[in-house]
Amino acid sequence: MMQIVAVQPDIAWEDKPATFERVEALLADVSVQPGALIVLPEMFSTGFSFNVPTVAEGDDRPTERFLAGLARRHGAY
Repeated sequence: MMQIVAVQPDIAWEDKPATFERVEALLADVSVQPGALIVLPEMFSTGFSFNVPTVAEGDDRPTERFLAGLARRHGAY
């Protein structure tokens, strides 16, 4: 049976690094099974904002890198 881990962080508005820390803190207390599916809200990294220059990913793709690292560290998807 696949474990599904739903994460609902208190978003740090338009602040990706701070929100990433909050997600990590929430998952620190969870026993994530290998192969689990970690689910986050659609706009989890910044919240919905029209401030495009602040929330845009850009070439460095911080949210993609964060999610890939999160999956790798937990052995999850």
